[in-house]
Amino acid sequence: MDVITCAPCDGAATYRARADRWFVCPAGHELASRDVDLDAMTTWAVDATGYVVCPSESLQVISDALTGLDESDYSHDPVYAARKALDTAYSACPDYITAYDCGLA
Repeated sequence: MDVITCAPCDGAATYRARADRWFVCPAGHELASRDVDLDAMTTWAVDATGYVVCPSESLQVISDALTGLDESDYSHDPVYAARKALDTAYSACPDYITAYDCGLA
């Protein structure tokens, strides 16, 4: 997740999203969503709490973890390797579900 810091507050505050597609810091400084470029190829949304989510990042984490599970060297500690890969994949699921709830996934 990208954190958007407030320049007028000298980076001490982070912006939160509002329902009208504007961002606002605790001091009241506003930032239009059109002025935010998280990544030109990334689709992103904001959930009800103001959390910025990107479904493609969550899916990439899940995919990488499952690929790692498939390609891991299980000779040293197979249970640990499998658990680590699955824990990584599961930890990305809440972000993907949030994106789904926002209508992106």
